[in-house]
Amino acid sequence: MLRSSFSMIPLPTLRWVAASAVMLALALAASVWRVGLDRQAHDLATSITPLRHQLGAATTEGAGPTPEPDFAQTLPEATPIDAIVRELQRSSADAGAAFVSVSSTPRAATPQTLGRTELSVSLRGAYPKLKTVLAQTLDRFPHLVVQRLTLRRMATPVDLEAHVDLVLLARPMAAASAAGG
Repeated sequence: MLRSSFSMIPLPTLRWVAASAVMLALALAASVWRVGLDRQAHDLATSITPLRHQLGAATTEGAGPTPEPDFAQTLPEATPIDAIVRELQRSSADAGAAFVSVSSTPRAATPQTLGRTELSVSLRGAYPKLKTVLAQTLDRFPHLVVQRLTLRRMATPVDLEAHVDLVLLARPMAAASAAGG
């Protein structure tokens, strides 16, 4: 008897009813899934609230992350020029380059400016040797900066004369020591 009642309904109507039933089932499944997600979100928000209060309390107490130090304050107060000259001489001898000359011009630090010592260095040798000398010296003294490098060919194309202007930076004077001294 049931079979005959379905056979009397036109086929397009049956398809429409079946599609509607499937859509209704999908909508119901999506609603159940959404309710589950809402519960999880509520539980998560409830567990985060105490952490937010702790973070707010820590920030007001000043227990937040400490800022990075000022670059100038990470510089050394002063580096003896003798150590740099000895390193240039040592690395020149090790690399097989000639250490020709060095001159320095110091400029004292003030509370507002960095201290600077300008070094003018002359070296002779093949390019790889000169490069090695400079690399070793700059690695050993990280606050030493190459300001200018001039290379000139000598009698043979392999030999070069390098004139290097280096700057050694030092931290500014502290305000208290500037007032006292």
